Amino acid sequence: MNNRRATHIVFFAVVAMGILTALGAIVMPMSSLERLAQFATAVGPIVIVGSAYFVIRQVQEAQATLRGQLFDATAGRMLDLSRLFVEHPDLRPYFYDGRDVPDETDSLRQRVLAAAELHVDYLDTELLRRKLFAPSLKELPGFEPWIRGLLRTSPAMCRILHNDKQLGEEAWYGEIHTLYSEVVGQGQAAWPAASRQSAAAP
Repeated sequence: MNNRRATHIVFFAVVAMGILTALGAIVMPMSSLERLAQFATAVGPIVIVGSAYFVIRQVQEAQATLRGQLFDATAGRMLDLSRLFVEHPDLRPYFYDGRDVPDETDSLRQRVLAAAELHVDYLDTELLRRKLFAPSLKELPGFEPWIRGLLRTSPAMCRILHNDKQLGEEAWYGEIHTLYSEVVGQGQAAWPAASRQSAAAP
């Protein structure tokens, strides 16, 4: 908002100076050639600043449009995650209550891991989006607190990230690993349980 106000002030200041210069050309006694040169001197800066002003406005409008599109995409995917728990409430404890992934004989296991992968995909994409489009998304709250909270209560997500990290250079995820390593380093990761026990040990 401050940048927009400063742009308006500069634009109107240049226009005012141009008008005063043009009036001077009319009032002051001078030859036709001198008067023409004076008008050119007055109009030139107005044209340049006016063109710059409209370019800046177009850039601002483009940023506003991009911000709206990014926000809609984020909100849409968050709604999908919320809908997942509404349609499958049995999955929620594996993300918010610390319940570990079912064993291999349980048919629920693959659904839990698939939902965990969906969460990690979304959150990693959002972190990357915030990094690439920082100027457009700087006014929106960050996802870091939510991600840290999930990594403390969702063994399934921790398992996904642990296995991905073991791939080294072939790892699929990028941005979210920084937060994952932070939570693991603090001994607060939901899985393995040993990471939390080690933090409590004297």
